[in-house]
Amino acid sequence: MHVQEWLETVPAVAVYALVGLVIGLESLGIPLPGEIILVSSALLASQHGDIDPVVLGACATAGAIIGDSIGYAIGRRGGRPLLAWLGAKFPATSARGTSRPPNGPSRSGAWGRSSSAVSWPCCASSPARSRACCGCRTGSS
Repeated sequence: MHVQEWLETVPAVAVYALVGLVIGLESLGIPLPGEIILVSSALLASQHGDIDPVVLGACATAGAIIGDSIGYAIGRRGGRPLLAWLGAKFPATSARGTSRPPNGPSRSGAWGRSSSAVSWPCCASSPARSRACCGCRTGSS
């Protein structure tokens, strides 16, 4: 039995599940060959009449979204304690070198952060009038 004949006997549901599972675990942070699985399954879909490329893409997308969401939830709930626990067992994953972010946005919030990035060019073009221009503190006073 040749490989091509063997691959044609694989049910489409198994291919969809494998792609979603591997892409999801890769998005979770486990180093797996997700891109290779996705490209190989797309090639299989071009030869196999039962595998729908749209459903295959939807399974890969769902796996990536679910894996990212689970990884975010683990980091959000576990975070630093998880890194400290893993660092004790595996020194390569210790929390050293990770610093805490600032205490969050300033009083102006996210709008102030994004508007300062937009208004920066006017301060760069005329540092003498930076405070009058946009209120940022990058220019001379």
